[in-house]
Order: sequence, then structure tokens, then C-alpha cells
Amino acid sequence: MTNPNQPLDSTALDLTDEEHDLLRRCFDDAITHRRIRSVIIAATLFGVLLAAVGFFTDFQLAVTLIALVYVAVTTLEKVAFGRSVLLYKGLVRKLALQVGDLWEEDPAGRPEVGQPGQGG
Repeated sequence: MTNPNQPLDSTALDLTDEEHDLLRRCFDDAITHRRIRSVIIAATLFGVLLAAVGFFTDFQLAVTLIALVYVAVTTLEKVAFGRSVLLYKGLVRKLALQVGDLWEEDPAGRPEVGQPGQGG
């Protein structure tokens, strides 16, 4: 039995470099926690900066520029998230096809799956 905390041997999956890195990173939760923490810190810093500039100065231009920078940063984060979702979907498809091929080679190894709505 394979260790569920170790990456699969991905040589048979024909993965791109990005998919291989993504599969490897799936086993490291600390990466996700760091990413979440950096997003929260960046949003907090921009919010504090925007509030401080808006409260302590009369410079509408500065507030507008800070808001535009924040919009640009959040847009980049959303694009990066979308790319990650696309990579995950591609990786899941490849893994599903690999599992399907293994089941065709050894149908006895296929788990029992109930019909939808039957709780199985």
C-alpha cells in the first residue's frame, strides 16, 4: 500500500512541469497557509494605508492611487487563483484517466460505487 502523504510516481501521467510542481505541492499544506497569510497581510496593509491617507490628508489623488494599486493587486491574485484552478482541473483529469486505465487493467480492484441517492 502506498503512503497517502507521499506524492505518486507521476512519470506515467505525462504531466507538464507546472502540473508536476502542483502535484508535489499538494502534499505541503504549509504553502497554502503561507499564501493565505500573505493575502490577509497585504489586504490589511492596503486598508490601513488607505484609511490613514484618507483620514490624515486631503489628497484625493493619493487615496485614488492607493485604491487603484489595491485593485491591481487583487486582480493579479484572482488571475493567479484562476490559473491554479485550471491546473488543478487538468491534473484531476489526468489522474482520473490514469485510475480509469488501472481499473480497465484490473476490474477486480474497482471499488463498489452505489447509485446516486443510495448513499453508497
